[in-house]
Amino acid sequence: MNRLVISDDMKDVALKNIDEILHLIRISDRLKGYTYLQDAILEQFKYPCSIMKLYDFVAKKHQIRSESIERAIRYAIEKAYEEDEIRLNSFFEYEVYKPSNSEVIAMVAEEIRIYFLQQKIAME
Repeated sequence: MNRLVISDDMKDVALKNIDEILHLIRISDRLKGYTYLQDAILEQFKYPCSIMKLYDFVAKKHQIRSESIERAIRYAIEKAYEEDEIRLNSFFEYEVYKPSNSEVIAMVAEEIRIYFLQQKIAME
């Protein structure tokens, strides 16, 4: 699959929507994992790939190890789950105990894709 090329305006809108969703599911923007989630979700939106490739991409961007990225994202999700597990779980269309990093990233990226598809349809 080819990488989706997006304009700066489209990137800004995507990041705004990512922020809204992350706040909605109670991911704290005070944690490193929040920033890493933003980057991973935006990359998954532009170029769907494996979770390991996402960790490598974000790690390279932030010049740290991919294991640190995975751990920080997992910690941010765990804290959100501890704070309000019902709100976090309600975001998923299927029953989930505690969502994994890849589930959160994929679900938010899909929400962003749907948003842009709806915008495109509305403009036609």
